[in-house]
Amino acid sequence: MLRLTAIYTVALFLLLVLYVAVGAATAFLSAVLGKGDVALMAAAVGVMTVVAGALASPYYSALGLAVFGDLLVRKEGADLSQRIRAA
Repeated sequence: MLRLTAIYTVALFLLLVLYVAVGAATAFLSAVLGKGDVALMAAAVGVMTVVAGALASPYYSALGLAVFGDLLVRKEGADLSQRIRAA
């Protein structure tokens, strides 16, 4: 249970950093280039949201594979047999 919590916590922080970085870049560029044009800022936010989603989609798949692999190993007991051999 703690391993899955650790996997999800690391994934959450990495995604948070990704979305904050993309959001900061969008805010900076729209403030510099937009000069108060609301339509341009709204379009920039929409485009950057799609870009952030496109960057994060493979990461979601990798996260699912990591969780599946961890659960599969735990179900088969491979990690338990390695712990018993090491002790």
